[in-house]
Amino acid sequence: MPLNSCILDPAPLFDLYRGRLSTEILCAVACRTRFFRMLGNSGMSFAELARAMNWSDRALNVVLTALRAMEMVEMTSGEVYRPTDSARLFLDPGSEFALAGYLGLSAHTPAVDRFVEALESQANKPDSDAGTAFTYRPDKPSAMDDPETARFLTLSLAGRGRCVAPELAAKVPLNADEKVLIDIGGGSGWYSIAYLKAHPHAKAVVWDRPEVLKVAQENAVAEGVADRLECIGGDMFVDKFPVDADVLLVSNILHDWDLPEVDHLLRHWLGQSRHGARLILHDVFLNDALDGPLPIALYSADLFLLTEGRAYSRAEYLDRFDRSGWNADPNQSPIRTLAHCGVLQARANH
Repeated sequence: MPLNSCILDPAPLFDLYRGRLSTEILCAVACRTRFFRMLGNSGMSFAELARAMNWSDRALNVVLTALRAMEMVEMTSGEVYRPTDSARLFLDPGSEFALAGYLGLSAHTPAVDRFVEALESQANKPDSDAGTAFTYRPDKPSAMDDPETARFLTLSLAGRGRCVAPELAAKVPLNADEKVLIDIGGGSGWYSIAYLKAHPHAKAVVWDRPEVLKVAQENAVAEGVADRLECIGGDMFVDKFPVDADVLLVSNILHDWDLPEVDHLLRHWLGQSRHGARLILHDVFLNDALDGPLPIALYSADLFLLTEGRAYSRAEYLDRFDRSGWNADPNQSPIRTLAHCGVLQARANH
């Protein structure tokens, strides 16, 4: 019997939760940096703006996408970024209608301080007292290896997985000849569990950090699929797959990493995948023009603060597939699930 489906899309709740990022971005950029002063009325190219602000490409991508979604910045046909009429009217300190002073009432809160610090940090490696937050790196302590923190973070993210997993399994089902699924960075295991409940012929491996897998094992037992779900610890950057899989499921993982790491992971996974193996990439997607939508642009800013990545567009992911050797239909559109997520697919036809 399939896992019970969620009758409502939780996207509006996520939008409310992430709405705070609008304030943090506007206050940080308009009141705490020289961004609009450097941009001027005529605008600048991406490269010119990155040099002028001394920001990383990742930081500038996050800010420009958010400001374009807010209709404060626009891009010309010559790929020059310039302020919109709203920005010139309300964010230019010299305008008689300037509102930057009003925004300044919240410009020195801890949240805005943190965003400014992240923009100014070229390394942008977010650390917590327990180590790297939300991500794992073998060269430093990781929160995902601390029992209490790993359990807290895994359970925190599990709610979204429980809501979305049945929709994913229904919208992107396994084929009859796809019998083994590996859930890379599968966390709480809900996506694998949903697939196993919908496909009694299948087996799954949730591949993640050992402390994280304790939650997945508990969920598998509670849902009666523990005999077909195996939890195996590993490092997705360097380790070989613990199983010869027909399907690779990568749900909300790649957005945790910057483009060089994304490229490495895709190449590493392709190199050990059987011919014809299917990659199911389940994630959020920015517009191909990187000008919104606003909810994903704000989520991208949250990822910027919490991880080493950001949100990517459909076009960016398809480009990464091509660069790393995966075979993907360049004209495919994301198959929508819930919580602003969708699916792109590729094949290991090497």
